[in-house]
Amino acid sequence: MKFTNVKKTVLTGVVMGAALFTFNFTALPGSVNLPAVVQAAEANFTGEEAGKLYLAGKLYTGVALKDGKFYNYKEGVQGVAYTGIFTGKYLNVSTGAQAQINGVYYQNGSVFSGVAGRKYYVKGLLQSKFTGWKKVGGKIYYFTKGVAPAKGFKMLKSYTGGSTKYKYYFKEDGSLSTNLFKDWGYNKCIKTKMTIEINTKTHNVTFYLYDKKTKKYIIPAKTVLCSTSAKANGTPRGHFFLMKTAAKRWVRVPNNNTRFYQWATRIAGTPTLVHSSVYTKYGNNKALSASYYNKLGNSNTSYCVRMQAVNAKIVYDVAKKTPKKQRTWINIVKKNKKGPFGIVKLKHTTGKLKNSRKTDPTDPVLFPGNPFSVK
Repeated sequence: MKFTNVKKTVLTGVVMGAALFTFNFTALPGSVNLPAVVQAAEANFTGEEAGKLYLAGKLYTGVALKDGKFYNYKEGVQGVAYTGIFTGKYLNVSTGAQAQINGVYYQNGSVFSGVAGRKYYVKGLLQSKFTGWKKVGGKIYYFTKGVAPAKGFKMLKSYTGGSTKYKYYFKEDGSLSTNLFKDWGYNKCIKTKMTIEINTKTHNVTFYLYDKKTKKYIIPAKTVLCSTSAKANGTPRGHFFLMKTAAKRWVRVPNNNTRFYQWATRIAGTPTLVHSSVYTKYGNNKALSASYYNKLGNSNTSYCVRMQAVNAKIVYDVAKKTPKKQRTWINIVKKNKKGPFGIVKLKHTTGKLKNSRKTDPTDPVLFPGNPFSVK
């Protein structure tokens, strides 16, 4: 929006109302004579003229508010939208007025709410009095006086509440890593001593890494969904370990030619295997049963623990790539607890598949770059 151009209004008055008004003329460079009142108007002109912004008759340099956004101006020329913390005066292009702003953060010209540079803003103001867990823009953060941690590990009370402390890993942007296999390094995680907790109540599996400093399994690497037995005593509860010599790329159900599984690893001392969802052809990862896949997160197996392919492979790799004498403990519990990252359901990952689909969207062999990848 332009202001009323005082120069044009006065000159029009000179031409159309010469008989009514008398002006004192002053010579200007270029042998152009303008009324003195026009010179005064030009000296005080604020607004846009010929694509340039003026303040009190001079080309404007600074920050200006135009069409609801803040922009940088240099010698009257509009530049990029303003990003950063602004303290100072700005010019409102629509009103011609100047106003003061102190310490407000803008992003692309607009007042910003969210996380930028690991700092938490609400309506442009740093939340310096806030300390605690907060989910912002779909990511989880822990803020200390409005600032998220730098990249690395930090000991904190559980994101889901309670007094239990975990050694969480935070990414470059300050957000919590809920997939340490991907964010810290797949091989580093696999080769670190770990314990795996299977919760038959929440149908979640959580991988915990060993912390050398505390000598405890308190580093949560990932929580994933699973299916467990529909029988009361099907999937046994207790303290077990992975039978590393019994890890198979593909397995079949005895006396059954309709159900096959990949990435299968036995839990020692039990009839339970940890493996993928159901396939209708042996060795064919393009023969997935979508109906069985869509039941992940429920009680619908005989004894075993079914998982999405990408997560079954983690267990398989732990068995295959770590020393046989290094125990990987399995704790099977039935507790109504959320765990270090909360409860994961199918809707939080791929969602249900169409019945016609024949592949697991998380399969690391078929789709190595899928969003659920751990590498």
